[in-house]
Amino acid sequence: FSVHYADGEVVELIELSFTGEGGDEVFFDDIQLTYRLMDDVVAELREAGLRGRPFDIGMVYELGFAIFSMSSIDAADVIPGADPDDERLVVEGVSVAPYSCFAK
Repeated sequence: FSVHYADGEVVELIELSFTGEGGDEVFFDDIQLTYRLMDDVVAELREAGLRGRPFDIGMVYELGFAIFSMSSIDAADVIPGADPDDERLVVEGVSVAPYSCFAK
């Protein structure tokens, strides 16, 4: 959990990252966002009526959050029996901020 401040000590962005220690996943309504395959999370958010736009390490949503992967967790870490060479991205964190912050 980290907080980024803008000028005047105003919170600009909150970042919630999965540490791998369990029990610290991030949810949006009933959708688990972290420690899951990016494609699965994006599909569930789309089913819930949320459309995101891609950015270099994830997806940004107009409600004011982004999901991201730093590619430090492998698909085999979250899917038992998955091929160790599986290159699908795993959501490792969520950033919460006004949508305009993500336009930068």
